Amino acid sequence: MGKADPRQMGYLLGLWFVVAVSASAADRLYPAGGGYINEKGKMVISPQFKTTDEFSEGLAFVSKLEGDEYTYGYIDAGGRLVFRTPGFKGEAFSEGLAAVFTGTRKKGKKGFTSVGTWGYVDKTGKEVVPSQFGTACAFREGIARVESGGKWGYIDKSGRLSVAARFDEAADFSEGLAAVKVDICWGFINPKGEVVIEPQFYATGKFSEGLAWVMKATNHKYGYIDKQGRPAMAQEFDRTDDFSEGLARVLAPRQIPGTTGRVETRWGFIDKSGQLVIPPQFLDARRFAEGLAAVKGEHHRWGYVDKTGKLVIDGEFSQADEFRDGIARLGDGYIDRSGKHIWNGDMQQPKAEKSGPQVPRQENSPPSNDQGGSHKKRRRK
Repeated sequence: MGKADPRQMGYLLGLWFVVAVSASAADRLYPAGGGYINEKGKMVISPQFKTTDEFSEGLAFVSKLEGDEYTYGYIDAGGRLVFRTPGFKGEAFSEGLAAVFTGTRKKGKKGFTSVGTWGYVDKTGKEVVPSQFGTACAFREGIARVESGGKWGYIDKSGRLSVAARFDEAADFSEGLAAVKVDICWGFINPKGEVVIEPQFYATGKFSEGLAWVMKATNHKYGYIDKQGRPAMAQEFDRTDDFSEGLARVLAPRQIPGTTGRVETRWGFIDKSGQLVIPPQFLDARRFAEGLAAVKGEHHRWGYVDKTGKLVIDGEFSQADEFRDGIARLGDGYIDRSGKHIWNGDMQQPKAEKSGPQVPRQENSPPSNDQGGSHKKRRRK
């Protein structure tokens, strides 16, 4: 084999860099008012869409109402339509592929019902895995969970079943393991489909930072296990969540302030030893991201605390999500790390810095109004 041409290698590396930077820049755009804003709150893709999903790997799924018809497809960071989808649902790109729905919706006595199947496309819209599944989820660690005939299994990127569809429910792979349900209990398998931790839990999360939360069948309490299925800590809680940045939110009892012996449950945070590093005191809480966690106080408003439990962004919001690239979503609005609003859903839409072409007309059914399900199930049905 001859030596590689340095000029060709330089060109390929440069092309890879441009593509990577473009995808990264697009992923820092945020849905707002039917268009997309950047991290400064400037509208860079003009308001024109009925629904807007978040960007992932440089593309975002959108829908648009034109007259009495909806159109659907993926746009790039310039607002340009990259390709249309065959149906009215499309998931976020992950590892170069996205699950898309082929079919329509039919109206019945109980509302609309989706009729069709799911497959996978690449970033040009080319079908890579033919539409054939009842449900298709994002690729994680080279494998995607799919449902067919009421059972769940896993496929590789060629569409080949790497783990036969034999489970009643299933979750995505994380850190080399995936939670699967057999009858009423959950356990864990490896990418070969081999059972690593026997089904024995009533509920479970994914492995994150080496641990997974589980609901024990013996007492319905929550705790954590390691990848051998052994208890990671002695402490048990009323609810738990995945670890993030070394901490996990848990629901635990505390004495009601100003009383003697009266107890209530509140959310706090533990470390990997199971010790409470932020005492139970919140009505609700989100995971830590970029050093901050959204928490809901007794006045039913959200704010953000640091890892010491100090309130660093005052609790004044009716909704709050995790930070991503220095921005957090608050329902229809966004704030930066200082707590300053960069976009308020009620504000007048600013003039776009630039806008892309409209999504071309495509005959299809109205978009789904279905709400997202649990992390073990698909987001759309």
